[in-house]
This record gives sequence, structure tokens and C-alpha cells, in this order.
Amino acid sequence: MSEARQTFARAGRSFAFASRLLNADDRERVARVYAYCRATDDLIDEHWRMPGGELHARLDRWVARSRQSYAGTSVGVPAIDGAMVELRRKTIPFAYVEQLAAGVRMDIGTRRYDTLADLSIYTLRVAGVVGLMMCRLFDVRERWLEERAVTLGCAMQLTNIIRDVGDDLERGRLYLPSSLLRSYGVTERELGEMHGGRRSITPAYRAVIESLLTTAEGEYRRAREAIPYLSGPFRRTVAVATAVYHGIHDEVRRAGYDNLTRRAVTPFPRKCVLGFSALCATRARQSDYRSPAFESL
Repeated sequence: MSEARQTFARAGRSFAFASRLLNADDRERVARVYAYCRATDDLIDEHWRMPGGELHARLDRWVARSRQSYAGTSVGVPAIDGAMVELRRKTIPFAYVEQLAAGVRMDIGTRRYDTLADLSIYTLRVAGVVGLMMCRLFDVRERWLEERAVTLGCAMQLTNIIRDVGDDLERGRLYLPSSLLRSYGVTERELGEMHGGRRSITPAYRAVIESLLTTAEGEYRRAREAIPYLSGPFRRTVAVATAVYHGIHDEVRRAGYDNLTRRAVTPFPRKCVLGFSALCATRARQSDYRSPAFESL
């Protein structure tokens, strides 16, 4: 198994689960791009205690080496060279890499987001752009399909944010919009107390998380509208990945909205059920859809 596939299997379990529906070559291509995105994120996440200036410099060097590799000169870093070969082969704009790096850069230092609109800038950069990369990787170029791919990436990132509130607090990060917390009367001090086990999960905090879950679910619904128009293996893979990732919401609710002292994980048997249901639903709906691009013809 390649290094990229190993990273994919270890760090992207839901996506690796869905990618089993792809042929070996396509699975390797997806793994290479995923491994690059993960490595870019880890530059900051795994060294978050370092001074901000050093982190910015690390990210600058990473982008510079990525640009060099994208231009055709190997830099000897498998995560970079493997992904840049795929991006170059499919003429995927390097601007997507720069957008990803800009999003990761937002994790340097202490940052708060006042509104969902503010947070959407972050989710677009770190996840929406990954949806665009995947579209181009599978030769999807239709504008509205790309837009829904961005929507799906952002929905999945919201799921990540919901799942990882406790882990993020330990790094000094809080992605829950301040205006949302204020609207339910939840303070950062209370979050710290709940995270530290000094206070039980409050009804107000459950309402905050339920509100964010509902927002993400609206994005998942919009994204699903595009799935039937994708090509066979890619369509099935996206359908399963969407269902499995969305399934994390069930685990958060099942845990009583406690994402501060535990991390929601979808058990493998449940992934199988969700994946099978998604395949059946996609197969049933696929013939009923007509692309909006052709409705006026």
C-alpha cells in the first residue's frame, strides 16, 4: 500500500470506506490528493504550540515547494509530489492549493468567528475547495455541479467542527459562531467548564449544537441534489461518503450532544448500513433527474 493510501486509511476513515467503490487507480489518485490536504492541515494542527511567525513561515515554505512541484520539478516530499502530479495531469488550478493554504493559515493563533457567514469563509477555503479538486479529478466541469461540490465540502467541515469542539478547545480554538452562542446564552467560560467535566452539558448548549446540525443538514440536502448527475463509480463513492459523514450527526445526538468530553465516531456496521442505503437511494433516483443545465433546451 502506498504512503498516500496509508494516510488515507488512517486519517480519512469515512472517505477511505467510500473509496472502495473506485478502481485502484482512481482510489490512489484520491488518496494522493487527500494526503496532501491532510499534510497541509497537519503543518499547523500538529505544531499549534509553536509561535505564529514560525507557523506562517512553515506554511509559506510548503506552498512554495508545492508550486515548484506543480511546475514539474520534484521536491522529494511524497505528499507534495504525489498530489501535484495529479493536479497537473488534470489541469487543476494551483489557486485551489493557495486557497487551501489560506484556510489553514486561519488556524494560526486564537481566532473567533462571530457569525455563520464569517465561518463560511473558513469552511470554503479548507473544505469547499477540496470538493472542487475532486470534481476536476473526475472530469466534472459543469458549474452547478462544482457549486454543489463546494456545498458538500462545507457541510462536511461543519460536521467536523461539531464533532471536534472539545479537541479544538484544547488547542485554543473555537469555531462555534459567537452570535449563535450569545443567542442561546452560552458563554466560553461555560464551555470550558463543560469540557473540563465541572458542569453537565446544558440544554442551552444542546440547542446551539442542534442549530448547527440543522444548518449542516440543509447543506447536505442541497449537495445531494447533484449526486445523481455524477458518473457511475464517482457517483456511488460521493453518495456513500455523504451518507457516512452525515451519519456523525446521529452519533452526536445519541451522545446527548456531548462533543466536549467525547468524539463522535460512526461504528463500522453503521457505516455499512448507511452506505448501502445511500447506494439504493442513488440507484432509485438517478433516472429521475435531469440536469438544470439542459432544462431550458
